Amino acid sequence: MSNKIFKGRRLVQLSALLLFVSALAFGTSWGGRVLRSVLSSDPLWLFGGFVGLWGMVLLGSGFLLGRAFCGWICPLGTLLEVLPSGRRSVPKGWEKSGILALTFVTVAVLVGPSLPLAFSPLTLLARSLILLLFPPISFLADELLSFTSPLWEKLGLGRLAYLSVQVFHFRGTGSILAVLAGILCLNTVAPRFWCRHLCPLGAFLGLASRLGLLRRRVGSSCTSCGLCASACPMGAIPKDDPTLTRRERCTLCGRCVSVCPQRAVGFSFKGGRASDFLPSRRAFLTSIGLGTFVGLLVRATASKLVPPSDLIRPPNSLPEGEFLERCVRCGACMRVCPTGGLQPALLEGGAEALWTPRLVPRIGPCEPECTLCGEVCPTGAIRPFFPNEKRSLKLGTAVVYKDRCLAWGWGKACLVCDEACPYDAVRLVPVPGKVVKGPVVDYERCTGCGVCEHACPVQGQAAIRVERVA
Repeated sequence: MSNKIFKGRRLVQLSALLLFVSALAFGTSWGGRVLRSVLSSDPLWLFGGFVGLWGMVLLGSGFLLGRAFCGWICPLGTLLEVLPSGRRSVPKGWEKSGILALTFVTVAVLVGPSLPLAFSPLTLLARSLILLLFPPISFLADELLSFTSPLWEKLGLGRLAYLSVQVFHFRGTGSILAVLAGILCLNTVAPRFWCRHLCPLGAFLGLASRLGLLRRRVGSSCTSCGLCASACPMGAIPKDDPTLTRRERCTLCGRCVSVCPQRAVGFSFKGGRASDFLPSRRAFLTSIGLGTFVGLLVRATASKLVPPSDLIRPPNSLPEGEFLERCVRCGACMRVCPTGGLQPALLEGGAEALWTPRLVPRIGPCEPECTLCGEVCPTGAIRPFFPNEKRSLKLGTAVVYKDRCLAWGWGKACLVCDEACPYDAVRLVPVPGKVVKGPVVDYERCTGCGVCEHACPVQGQAAIRVERVA
């Protein structure tokens, strides 16, 4: 394979990264189709039972091109490759850790919820960008527009003067930041340490690459100088025998081709020698045991910390058990929610609900005409729906806490929740012993959208709050 092809790899990587970030940033503008397609191209979801067409295409590419996706397309891999990296020696036992990581994730998903799939690179990076990077960027963009507003007015461009960017804030993102920071810090140990040793998707494609048709081959002119082994960012070339290739690690980056002084290295659909890649039986069984233990442990913590009534799911979500099996915590629904009401759950439903979407009406309600979360969900955890179906989709039911209500508890006139409700589910009745009327909820009409809770003027916890229907 010509060296000229590999010279264009960086351009392909940057283009793929730009497409990925653009899909996340403009998911709403594109109707969610591109965002959903990008996220659903993860073949690792096969273990959750809901892999999409693009995921199967990517898996099929592994049998043809090996881990080319990792070296040419993967946005997280591109990010790790451009960051500074260390050159420390990695213990020999880590050489086959990728297969063990894949085994651990597979068993944990089969035994427990789909939480381990949240560590697949596409999902992991999407969640990190949406919840960590986009909020400060949108804030800075909005501040810049506000600062330049007088300039546009003077130039006669009044329409530009009133442009703004909606700024959202996501709570409890410390754990998400810790995971991303940990992966980036591992790069100081060795180039693409995460990709080499821990990435479950890379290991899955690595299994397919053992049968891959396009392979690295070394010609007879090789002098075993070791330059290719030193240049390989994945450690796919053994230093003691550069003619061998750890195919489960090779990403077809082409660095070995470019540094070879003898031009002995190339890629073709025949030839090439592969090294052994299977871990020991003890390590394999240990990985299975750990996956089983973690899967059962995560499931056992469900709904232990906060009453389930506090956990309000997006509209048209699957029943809770199925929802946790399907949701991969990508954050796409939170990205497109126009009010910012969808927030990542922490431990409200136990560890198995970590980072799943939760409606917090006090931050933002579920707008009556909005269908975006169902459009972008790549796994079907939130099923698509139409605006005219929204009225029949019950998220929960509003409950009036009379001791906090201005009318019921303090005898002060307040009509806010009654006026705010888009479904006319709140009506006012006389308050005994007072001259004002207080709100009561018509449970048949209420959908749990949270508009009333969001509008409630009571400081702190609202006097009318949405609770989950058992």
